Amino acid sequence: MARAHLALNPAIGQVTVWGRNLERAAQTAALIRASSECAGRPVAVAPDLAQACASSGLICAATTSETPLVQGAWLAPGTHLDLVGGFRRTMREADDATVASARVLVDTYAGALAEAGDLVQPLERGVITREHIRSELSEFLRSDWPVRTTPEEITLFKSVGTAIEDLAAVHALLD
Repeated sequence: MARAHLALNPAIGQVTVWGRNLERAAQTAALIRASSECAGRPVAVAPDLAQACASSGLICAATTSETPLVQGAWLAPGTHLDLVGGFRRTMREADDATVASARVLVDTYAGALAEAGDLVQPLERGVITREHIRSELSEFLRSDWPVRTTPEEITLFKSVGTAIEDLAAVHALLD
């Protein structure tokens, strides 16, 4: 995820990696640092997740955690989150406050509404409504739907994975 974001966004100044296991986080940081996409930008290991979230404008979570890691109280205005790890109803990468405060985009409604614990759990408890999920990726790509309505708005992309995304990625690579 870091390499992809670095390749597409030259404005990213630094990458910070956090993990429950600091040794593995350091290994991941070294892989990012050595990548061509990094292009000499600093890559650090964060010992504290709350501080890392509070100082980041872009947060990517790719975990199978069943307890929320990212807390809404930690997020700065204008933060964007990619939650791409949790793919079961029991998995959570972000807490209810994060989801409730964000403008939400999903890979597919079908997958997210059936499998994404980050969304299904707050929906079932009435923390958010179905209308809180603003768009799926195909609608977003075909429309002029604004990512943000204000610079301070928190945005969230939730993916549980879909074969059509994999097929499109392979097609783009072959082209």
